[in-house]
Amino acid sequence: MKIGVVPPDIFSSKNELYSGKLRKFEDLDFAETIYHFFRGSAPPFSYGKIKHIKFSKVVETNYRLKFFLDIFQFSFLLGFKVKQYKPDVIYCHDLFRLPLVFLISKILSVPLVAEVGIDIDFFTKNKILKRITTLTLKKVDRMVFFANHLKKPFSKENFPNAIVIYPTIALEKFTRKKAIKKPIRKIDLLYVGRISRPKGILELLKVFPSLQKKIPNLSLTIVGSSQKGNTPYFREFKETLLRLSSSSIQWKNWVPHQKIPSVYKKATIVILPSKTEGFNAVFCEALASGVPVICSKIPFYKEVLREDEFGYFSDFTSNSLQQVIKKITVNYQKYNLMSKNGRLFIEELAKKNTAKWKSLFRSFSKND
Repeated sequence: MKIGVVPPDIFSSKNELYSGKLRKFEDLDFAETIYHFFRGSAPPFSYGKIKHIKFSKVVETNYRLKFFLDIFQFSFLLGFKVKQYKPDVIYCHDLFRLPLVFLISKILSVPLVAEVGIDIDFFTKNKILKRITTLTLKKVDRMVFFANHLKKPFSKENFPNAIVIYPTIALEKFTRKKAIKKPIRKIDLLYVGRISRPKGILELLKVFPSLQKKIPNLSLTIVGSSQKGNTPYFREFKETLLRLSSSSIQWKNWVPHQKIPSVYKKATIVILPSKTEGFNAVFCEALASGVPVICSKIPFYKEVLREDEFGYFSDFTSNSLQQVIKKITVNYQKYNLMSKNGRLFIEELAKKNTAKWKSLFRSFSKND
């Protein structure tokens, strides 16, 4: 079976997926390849002996070129590659280019699966673009939502081919941390993700000093950076770090994916202060590592978090954080139970959704 995946940055010279190196995987676990797709670190889907389709970069595009030239090049390259490789199905995880991908899929008679991994209102405020995208989604062969809450903006529309499938992570990369056998004296908070306004990290940083006064044995590790350069938010983040100048706060910038599991192992609690999320892989990685979580009260976390089993909600004031941190760490036996519960939850979630991914793509296989 051949699956053609349309990426969000097909022309980006910075994107390692499209550096001209044609990589193939065979006999690779399906959850592993879904994980690579989601984290953007390797070519996407595979199960069994499948040859990957790689929309490799043919033309080095300068971002200063006019917008219509990018669109023309994208359309030409995509159409050329689809015609050349004749995939069983195209999987599009870029809503912005979806209308173009849809037209090409129809012209070349290739089924199209479209992904909705972010809130449509967060994707665009432009009413015309939103309407065009919605109409296109109604015409694709299958529509995949990454979470149930992402369906709500479409509740008034009829999408008979829609399905909810959570992305999966490579569980074998993450092992549950060892059980604690004595009271927790030092508490290490961990944040992993982009340094951007929707992630809420700056707000967490600002309340940390007052939180530390209430819990003196507290530290915070931040892993991540800005994907959009030196934005005003990113500058404020760095200025706040300098102003606080605390030995209890450590910023590690980006950490290679292969080293991320060891970062989780050192954490006591993973902090997830996001203001919006379609789906968050860090939530899954933390639980897979046996680390309890503290989440903001946004739709995605309300959908998946089982409070008191492996984490808690917080409004991320110092008082709220103090209360939930104490609930997690006051008793090491309870902490170990939460660690175990989180791992079991994510294993079951991965099992169910890996089966759904396989079923989805096998339904388009010309060999089945």
